[in-house]
Parts: sequence; C-alpha cells; structure tokens
Amino acid sequence: MSWRWTLVLWVIAGALVVAAIWLRATRAGAANAAEPVIDPALVQEAASIRFVDAGGTVELVHGGSTWRQSEPFAWPIDTLAVRDLLGALGRLTVVRRATDQQAPREAAPRLLIRDAAGNGLEVALEGRAPGGRAWIHARSIGAAGPGAWSRVTTRDHVHELLERSPPRSWRDPMLLGGLGAECTAIELRSPSLSAPIRVERSGSAWQLTSPAVTRAATAAVEGWMDALARLRANAFIRDTAERDAYGLGTPLAQLSIESSGAPAVTLVVGGEADQGRNARGRYARLEDTDAVVMLDEVALRRLEPSVLGLVEPMAARVRAPDVFGIRFVAAAADTTSAPGAAPAWELRRDGSAWSGERSEGHAAAVLHSLLDTPAAEIAFMPLPSGTIVGTIDLLGIDGETLARLVVARERDEANRWAVESEPGVLRVFAPSWGEGLLIDPVP
Repeated sequence: MSWRWTLVLWVIAGALVVAAIWLRATRAGAANAAEPVIDPALVQEAASIRFVDAGGTVELVHGGSTWRQSEPFAWPIDTLAVRDLLGALGRLTVVRRATDQQAPREAAPRLLIRDAAGNGLEVALEGRAPGGRAWIHARSIGAAGPGAWSRVTTRDHVHELLERSPPRSWRDPMLLGGLGAECTAIELRSPSLSAPIRVERSGSAWQLTSPAVTRAATAAVEGWMDALARLRANAFIRDTAERDAYGLGTPLAQLSIESSGAPAVTLVVGGEADQGRNARGRYARLEDTDAVVMLDEVALRRLEPSVLGLVEPMAARVRAPDVFGIRFVAAAADTTSAPGAAPAWELRRDGSAWSGERSEGHAAAVLHSLLDTPAAEIAFMPLPSGTIVGTIDLLGIDGETLARLVVARERDEANRWAVESEPGVLRVFAPSWGEGLLIDPVP
C-alpha cells in the first residue's frame, strides 16, 4: 500500500473518531437541555407560590381563575404576572447538574411552589452567570418533608423577570375598581362635613339622601363613581401593627360603597404621609384588610365631590310626553294654596294639542322651564317667608300628580326664581326663567 493510501485511511479514521465524539456530546447535551428543572405538571397545577427574600415573605394562592396575595395581607394581584412567572419557571431546563448536594446561601431568594395536595418544589435563586445562565438550587417538598438540595446550572428565565417585576409590585393598586351597576349606595363621612354625603340608587336613577333628600344628577353620581373607581394606592405599607400610628384610629374620612350581593367596602383615610419632593398625602386602609396604603393628593381630591353638584338641576324629573295637564294655583298670602283651591290657570293636552293656554306656546314654554332648564344654583334651605308665588302641578293621563312644585320669587333687586320640589332643597333660576310661565307674583 502506498503512503498516499495510508494517509487517506488515517484521515478517514480521525474524522470518524471526531464525529463519534461530537455526536456523543451533542446527544448528551440535548438530553440535559431537555430536562426541566420543574415538573411541567406542577407548573400547570400550582395552587400556591411563596416568595421569600430580604424584604420578607409574599404568599400567593390560586382560586378559580385568579390569583390573590394571602401574605403579608390579603389583596388582589395581577394574575397575568403570576402566569408569566410560572411560564418562566416552566422554561427552566438543566444545562449542567452538580454532583454535590451543597445547600444554597441563606440569603438567596427562594420560591416554593406547591400543588393542592401540598407537594411541590423549592427553588433557591443563586448568582447569575455570563451567557444568560444562572445557578439555582432545587429540592422537592412533600408530606415527608423536604428532599436533598440539587445544584444546577440553567438558562436564566426567572432572575430578570423578578428583578423587572417583583411579586410585591403585582398588587392591584386600584382600591375600589369595578364600581358599576351593582353599586347601590355611596356614603362619605368626615368631621369636616356637617352631615354625611350619601347617594342611593333608585331603579335607573339616583337619589341624594343626605345631607338633604332630593333627586341626584345621574351624570354627576356616575362621575363620582368613575373618580372613585380610578382611586389608586400610591404605595403599600407593610407594617400594620399600630394603626393609630397612621392616624387611622381617628380618621379624616370614611368612604363606604354598598353593592347588591356583596358586603359593603369601606375606605378609611387617616393621617398625613410624607411622600417626598414636598408631596403630601394620607395613609388609608380598606376595612377588613390588614393593608395600609398611601394616597396622594390627586386621589384625595377624588374622594369628596361637591354635594350641591350632585343635585339634579332640573325643577322636575318628569318626561314631557307623560305630561297631559299643567295646573297653577296662586299662593294665598305667604303660603301655598290648599288642595282643591281654584287654579289661576290649567292646561290640558289632547293628543298633541293643548287647551287653556294663555298665549300661543304657553304649555311648551312651561315644560321647557320646568323640565329642560337647569338651575343656576342649588341651595339647602327653606323658602324665605313672603316669596312664594304659587304651586304648579304636572298631571298624568288620568289626572294623577306626577310632580308638585312650589314656585317662589325674590322681592329684591336680584328678582330670581326658586323652585322647591322637595322640602328644604331650592333650585334657583335667573329672572328670565319665569317669563314663559305667565304667572304673576303676589304683590
């Protein structure tokens, strides 16, 4: 055999050896790479996750389709963030497994994942390595206690996620989210208020029941609800042992939300909180929780509405198509006429035509003034003596009274009009408001 053939054979043999070594290493690496650190079934069936680091313990529990924080206090959290963590844990695969069973550092952050039966895995997050890898320790947890630690090198999918979004940041900052059709009442109490501000749902409308009883403006109440639904915690305070230290023993305000089919929720606002950069806020907490939060000045302004702004500004809450009669009875001296007194005028509708009008378009002008014209001012006070002009009744198809309005007018330069449809609540109008009514004040 010539030396050339000998050389060719040696080259082929060497190549086969190198290929065999490479194939063996590749298969071994692929086998290791495919080995998950955490059993995929545990990721799918996780019922609780405990996270422990230098800042303390955060316990998350699964219920139905959502996750909630149970420690250090019960609180709703971002379920999607938990799913992201479970997804990152599920993608952890072994790159290299150490032969020793060395325990992790005491200070290493830890995750304990359990299923509903209490079995699971504890993971200690050690240091990170170049190339997107990390060292972790893992051990099984079961009824017999924890197993032995196993140290592995893995491609890092968890450190970065927890650094970017730690579990304490998953708490839902919205304190009163979800206000909607289920909300039946809102009440605000405060030492600065002479009486509570309370609104209650009445069918599809709202009623102000304190500090006065009157019709509430639906848009204004819904605006208050929207502001409350956007109420955010600026920060969470972990130490809640001494609530009086936060001024919660003698609160600045208490806001209660009542809903159908659910217990009432009360937000208690306490002492001042220094939030840095000359920003001031208040400590607050939801009753029946151990969480103390901080509210900034923007959130505090959303708590208290203008009570006069909650009042419906129209003189009456009646639909114009439902009105088939309008009756005006002039006042006798300084009091409204007794029922059955002879009307100064009375209008009746038959179809689209009105009878008894004192001038063309009289009925339309009256309905426009009473049903479509907002008051310029709201006042909680009785009608002043000597100002009452008379009473206007809006009548239904069978002559029933839909609304009774006491009309008054000032006797001074202001010459304004006022309507009282509920005792002690005046809707005040400009002097021009009564021109279309064609009623004359008592001299």
